[in-house]
Amino acid sequence: MTKNYSNVILHSRHLTLKIPLKGNNMKSKPKRVIVLTCKDDPSADFVIKKIKEQNLAFKRINMDEIRNSGYFSFRPTTGIWELYDGSTTITPEEVGVVWQRRVPRRVIKHDNQLISEYLTQEWRLCWEWWLNQIPVEKVLDTESALKIASNKMLQLKRAVSMGFKIPETLVTSNPNEYKIFIQTHKNVVAKTLGGFGRILEEDKAFGTIYTNRLEHNVIPNEATLRAAPMILQTEIEKEYELRITVVDNAIFSCRIDSQMSTKTQVDWRRYDFGNVPHFPITLPAVVEKNILKFMESFSIHFASFDLAVTPQGEYIFFEMNPNSQWVWIEHFTSLPITDSLVKAFQRRCVL
Repeated sequence: MTKNYSNVILHSRHLTLKIPLKGNNMKSKPKRVIVLTCKDDPSADFVIKKIKEQNLAFKRINMDEIRNSGYFSFRPTTGIWELYDGSTTITPEEVGVVWQRRVPRRVIKHDNQLISEYLTQEWRLCWEWWLNQIPVEKVLDTESALKIASNKMLQLKRAVSMGFKIPETLVTSNPNEYKIFIQTHKNVVAKTLGGFGRILEEDKAFGTIYTNRLEHNVIPNEATLRAAPMILQTEIEKEYELRITVVDNAIFSCRIDSQMSTKTQVDWRRYDFGNVPHFPITLPAVVEKNILKFMESFSIHFASFDLAVTPQGEYIFFEMNPNSQWVWIEHFTSLPITDSLVKAFQRRCVL
């Protein structure tokens, strides 16, 4: 008997058999871009259109369909896992890069509240733990990095240490601290820690809790102030605002003239596109350098920054949004953000 590396050749007097070895000469699955999202996600649709244009192999898993129409399995001894959303299956050998565009984190409805809490907890932990066991090099941004990078208190503290200016800020549930801050500063705004109404149920849309200007002569009762912590900040006088999207080391900066509409002066997320121009802008080199350094400190590769520029030309840091929204910026500015995102996927698929 003689051997080669791709098969075994058995010689007999009258017959030669060529038997492929298991794992050799077998067609392997292509390395794919894995898009984890939900059934109704126009941003994912937009990216997938670009992925198709580049002829990249991909699979889309609608995570909100798995509980009712599909399944999840994981075997720790082999590291084998499988996701099925009712129409598409994914296994580890296909993974080039995972992009968790939108992973379900809403409350799962049930007639029994305790069962609802249990189901919500188990699925949230399942996705968090599963995502954290995928090798770092196969994920655009890891679940653990995204979680840490979303910490607004840590963001603000780190921004100061890296040379950004921030508004005077207090995070509190202390009624006395609230009153002192309100009385000390002329104009104050309030923000939530989470930003979005994440407790909304699985079959309902996200609710946005906007930044709101506070009135000095209206002080909520102490029970209300103790009910949940909030972020208080001095209101910044703005010439304009910036939405800065970063993909790896590519920076795409958009100027938002939020002060041109009374609707968007405090929070541009109260969109008024007809009266609020959006257009590309070039940042000072020092701001770009600080942004990239900030991203690197959190091990994040895709995020957007919200800054304001004062009439005096100062750049004020508000927050970083990991794995953020960007399509409307691209629509108004033609900045090639999605092309850059697809290139980031492509680079990781060939690692």
